[in-house]
Amino acid sequence: MGNLIGSHTYSHQNLLQLDKYTILEEIKKTNEAIKEITNEDTLYLRPPYGNINLDIKELANMYTILWDLDTEDWKYKDKNKISDYVVENAQDGSIVLLHDLYETSVDGALLAMEKLQNEGYAFVTIEEMAIIKNKKLDKQESYYNIKN
Repeated sequence: MGNLIGSHTYSHQNLLQLDKYTILEEIKKTNEAIKEITNEDTLYLRPPYGNINLDIKELANMYTILWDLDTEDWKYKDKNKISDYVVENAQDGSIVLLHDLYETSVDGALLAMEKLQNEGYAFVTIEEMAIIKNKKLDKQESYYNIKN
């Protein structure tokens, strides 16, 4: 479908609380599973809870993608609340945090996308947004959004 797939680790542990070996295993197992399904390597990491530091970035050797809009979809599980939050807070270059394991999150995202598309927004991958914004991604940085 044109989505960009990244790692969120294998068992969603807080990377700041793990030793180097376990961090590497969490990322490696996920990346192998992604490659097995997509036949492509992933270059992107969204660490659980957004918890990361420079040591983890160096171990992972991936681009760290975080978010500037947290819908708290896991807490509310209300598609309208999720949609309204995204629509009211989205800006050019925003990255939205959602969890696709909840039907209400998926429904809320689709509803928000429909409304935002009517306002002239387009939905792109991180790679596409970086190109549009003329940004060269750096593996030592954390990206909460990609703006000019």
